[in-house]
Amino acid sequence: MELKPGEESTAPNLKTNAPLFRWRTQHIGNAVVLADNNTEHAGTAPVNGHGEVQKTPVVKLGNEVTQDLRSLPAHATLADVASVLRSKNSGPFEITFDVMFENEHVYRIIKESQMLSSKLMENLYELKPEEILWCGWFDQARAWKATIPRKRHGMSMAGGGFMENDIHGSQQYVPLLDIKFPEETLGRLRQVGEVAHPASL
Repeated sequence: MELKPGEESTAPNLKTNAPLFRWRTQHIGNAVVLADNNTEHAGTAPVNGHGEVQKTPVVKLGNEVTQDLRSLPAHATLADVASVLRSKNSGPFEITFDVMFENEHVYRIIKESQMLSSKLMENLYELKPEEILWCGWFDQARAWKATIPRKRHGMSMAGGGFMENDIHGSQQYVPLLDIKFPEETLGRLRQVGEVAHPASL
């Protein structure tokens, strides 16, 4: 719809400077909010009570924006390094998962560790090997993807069925958040933060 000047940032007919639309962003783990090359702010930067965008610090490795991995704790998890970790419906009978990484070297380290696998999904979601519909890597997107059947109490169930508790499938990724890194993988991730230019790796 068309807005009159000022309506996009101030509630109409109210004597207030409050934004017309408000939202809050919550970040899980230590994964940084990343900015692109065309803006000085992060793409999902939170807005404070005055409608001002709050800046989020980032670290650059060569030409890539990433987080500082040098101080990853011993209990670091997948949520601390993945830039995207999500689940969603893939039709009414399936759930698909995406784990994406902003930095090429981080992506390669996670891929080579083989910590993300069909076996992991079997254990997390109590599935049989034949129930893993797809599991693999997409180098072009620096992403790992898996698709599994939508189940409830061990039985196949369509999205939106009786006693549904996640109609969009968007909360099923939560068990992946706490996946811890093998010691060797954690050491390699920390080394990425020690390198000034990724080309030297």
